[in-house]
Amino acid sequence: MSFFCLEKEHLAGADLYTTVIIGLFASIIILLMFRSIRWKETLDDQVTVLLSSMQLRIDQEEGIRRKKKMREAKLRAQLWLAELRSRSLNRLSRRYRSASAYGT
Repeated sequence: MSFFCLEKEHLAGADLYTTVIIGLFASIIILLMFRSIRWKETLDDQVTVLLSSMQLRIDQEEGIRRKKKMREAKLRAQLWLAELRSRSLNRLSRRYRSASAYGT
């Protein structure tokens, strides 16, 4: 006697078992789908939430861009000031050298 019987009763039981398992998974999927739908929110509420989240994202990206531009402007200003200081120090050192050389 084989462990796997091929009688019609056993095949019908296997078919019934397969059908029940597939039905169980399908019902769980359908239940999760209905649960994900929010019946209390109207379409207007959903659109409002979507638009506000998009606006928040745009504002955040704009803030990041603004900070980057401010950092670049600060760096340019610092370089410009450093260049002015070096020029003025060079001029002062030349004046003092020329004044001391002539005895003035």
